[in-house]
Amino acid sequence: MVDLFTPASLSGELSKLCAAFELNATNIIATRDSEIQTRLAQVLNERHNSCTAIGRLSDELIVEILRYVVNDWTARNIHNHQRPEVSPFLVCRKWRTAAMKERLLWNKIRIPASLTRFATLRDRSKNAPLEICLSYNDFGSEGLDMMGDHLRQLVPRISHLDISWHEESWECDPTMANFFATYIGQQEFSGLKSLRVDDLNCGAEPPFVLNTPVLQQLMFYGRPLGMPNYMTSLVNLEWEWFNLTAAEILDVLSGFPRLRTCVISSEMPEFHGDEVDPHFPVQLKYLESLTVETLFAHEMSHLPEHLETPSHTVFDLVIEKTLESNDALERFFHDRLALSDGLTISPGDKAFLYAFTLPSQGSLRSPVKIEFDGPRGSDARQLYSLPKLASYLPNLSLIDLRISHLPSTLDLMQALRSSPYLIEVRATTGTYDFERLLTALENTPDILCPFLQILDCRGTKFSSIRMSQFLTFRQKKEVPIQELKITKGFANMGTADLIPRVPKLHEYVCNREDVQSV
Repeated sequence: MVDLFTPASLSGELSKLCAAFELNATNIIATRDSEIQTRLAQVLNERHNSCTAIGRLSDELIVEILRYVVNDWTARNIHNHQRPEVSPFLVCRKWRTAAMKERLLWNKIRIPASLTRFATLRDRSKNAPLEICLSYNDFGSEGLDMMGDHLRQLVPRISHLDISWHEESWECDPTMANFFATYIGQQEFSGLKSLRVDDLNCGAEPPFVLNTPVLQQLMFYGRPLGMPNYMTSLVNLEWEWFNLTAAEILDVLSGFPRLRTCVISSEMPEFHGDEVDPHFPVQLKYLESLTVETLFAHEMSHLPEHLETPSHTVFDLVIEKTLESNDALERFFHDRLALSDGLTISPGDKAFLYAFTLPSQGSLRSPVKIEFDGPRGSDARQLYSLPKLASYLPNLSLIDLRISHLPSTLDLMQALRSSPYLIEVRATTGTYDFERLLTALENTPDILCPFLQILDCRGTKFSSIRMSQFLTFRQKKEVPIQELKITKGFANMGTADLIPRVPKLHEYVCNREDVQSV
């Protein structure tokens, strides 16, 4: 019988055990060392962050910063599915922890979205009001069931809904109306206060209907027939489309009886003659302001004629000026502006802006602004005929000309002759144009503007000698100027010769831009 436990064999086995133990111990120590180093690095990073400004911020301030970042990113990328290259939530663990606790950082959801992303945002937002962006542009009809299911889950929580529904062909299948009828029906959007719709479908489908009992604001880009219906709580409407008519606008407004503010933009209007379709009166008894641009004069004239609004309602109307619509434009002026006691002409965004002031009780004055959409230029021939315009305004007490080139002297005389009750004339213009205005006011034998008391030429450089001659003329004719307002340094030879010729001389330190913003 052979003894297996010889000294030699035991020595070999022991060596193997020792080697294995040493290797195992080394691996354990190395692993533990790596773990310790990782934990130590985390602790050191946390200690480092706690010593920096970013680490010392309170959770409330961190949340405000993250909310600003999220809102800014969402505003710039509302209709795409890109994600930030660097997430602000990963600044450090403290920031991520603060973000995870704040439900309002997760309440902006784009649909369609992956199942995982949708579930994450839905759950992390908890019961917070949601801002939803629904986009059909790139996804197509393949995922409609998922889109409908996701939206239906969130309907009661949505406070703002942004819908973009169009394809390259401008013909969507299904239409937005079909989608909402199929997947939403009459489910109540009980918290929806703001709705934005971008619908380029030009088909003949009926408008979609949403159950929105508390909706306050609607921003709609689309055809009149596609306008959402039955939103009687609406108080603010913004609508933009092509070639709108007064009848189409009135049809839409009739569906929103509680409107307070309304802005309508008609792009690329087309002229189809002066005939306008008849329409029933539309009552908007809460309307505070209505802005409409751009319609032809005969259409614009038709609009206020069929609106029943409060006396304090402010209308801001932009008229497309063409040769075909001159007669209608004149009728528009004559019928509505005869009571105006103030006229201001200044450069607008596209052409000249004409602002009329209507008298009212107390100190309030209701402005009416009309802008002709046409070529903008410094040539006075671009200006609507001032004599003809003045003939519609027999009660003017103030005229303010903030244009670089005035009409001819004869046109100025004719315009001033139509405004015998002028008390104040303001002119911010070129030197020689201003002298033509003075010449017009020196007409004989019939003195123009006998009640004129105030001449305001701030922003206009002028000849001191010429001004002195004008003031002397008005004194001799016993219709003196009582008050002269100028810009300091704009009288080429000073004011010494002017002071004896006017009871009140006011010098202002301002430039032309300041005057035009007064």
